[in-house]
Amino acid sequence: ASTDNVGVTGYEIQRDDGTGFSTIATIGNVTSYSDGTVAAGTTYSYQVRARDAAGNLSPFSASASATTPSAPPTGALFSDGFESGDLSRWTDFNRMVVQQQEVLTGSWAARATSTTGTTAFAWKQLDPAKSELYVRTGFKLISKGSSKVVLGKLTTGTGGGILAPLITAQGKLGYRNLVAGVDRNSSVSVTPGWHGLEVRVVINGASSQTEVWLDGARIGVLSRTESLGTAPIGRVYLGETASGRTYDVAFDDVLVKESPLT
Repeated sequence: ASTDNVGVTGYEIQRDDGTGFSTIATIGNVTSYSDGTVAAGTTYSYQVRARDAAGNLSPFSASASATTPSAPPTGALFSDGFESGDLSRWTDFNRMVVQQQEVLTGSWAARATSTTGTTAFAWKQLDPAKSELYVRTGFKLISKGSSKVVLGKLTTGTGGGILAPLITAQGKLGYRNLVAGVDRNSSVSVTPGWHGLEVRVVINGASSQTEVWLDGARIGVLSRTESLGTAPIGRVYLGETASGRTYDVAFDDVLVKESPLT
């Protein structure tokens, strides 16, 4: 807030979208403003100056910038590159943060860290639930303890477990069939650096199907017929929901669709 011996009556807000600053709003003596006229995937800079009761104007503030999230891909049920700088697109979250130290694309990514065996995750409710789903995310395993680490999971609309892709205690890619309580592990090592994980699940009782790709390569042992029940997929989780494990994993560019990911 500005101060003045006559009295502050309001503020002038200017925005620059790359073509120069221009006034977009004049507001009263309040200290917040929401700009609802922005485009997706665009960087804006803002500056503010105050006006007093005598009509005097202060100098402009230093400028501050922000980048809006990109528009969701065509056909996406949900996507998040975390460029909003928060987890506002998710239904809820627990101890997962958005940060700028470990990023795949853009300026922001999510990160789930536990040194004491706590959970760290975010989840998105799908409405309506889907019998077939493709989920893709970039991930980077920064560190892990001696046990496996779940990268996310698919559940029913009320949180009943269906499938959870994971990194085994030996550092291999696998998943857990949460309906049958069975782990399926591959011989594919998760090496240092960023990777692209894609999972497809089709719900059809005992004839349900899974497919898993790592960095575009289909993993045969993780692409199979499974018994996954009949309840459709109603939630997508990112991160680890089980306690007692230590890990540090970054996530970026999450995409959820009903059709193959392009």
